[in-house]
Amino acid sequence: ELKSIASAEKTRAVMLEPLPGTPIVLVSLLPEDGSRVETTESGSRRNRKSAEVTVQVARKQLATDRQTRIGIITPYRGQVYLIKKMLKELQKQIMITTMTDKKNFI
Repeated sequence: ELKSIASAEKTRAVMLEPLPGTPIVLVSLLPEDGSRVETTESGSRRNRKSAEVTVQVARKQLATDRQTRIGIITPYRGQVYLIKKMLKELQKQIMITTMTDKKNFI
């Protein structure tokens, strides 16, 4: 279960309404949470802890509503590959891309 210990000042954005029909989940991880950025063989980046949390949130939502359409946008191709590997069996229900490739997302 994810819990926030951040102050209300730092999390005030969660009180803003998302665009109609486009909910969003943002999670900030710290080194104390086990977050660590790695450089891939190709020079991209990935963060295993971030990927694990992303996969956990996506699976939980799909368990609640199998009709949900989920899109995951991340800044690095290395992160995209890692999340796709972790969600291999759900790739038809979840679209995963980088911020620069998101034009093909919709």
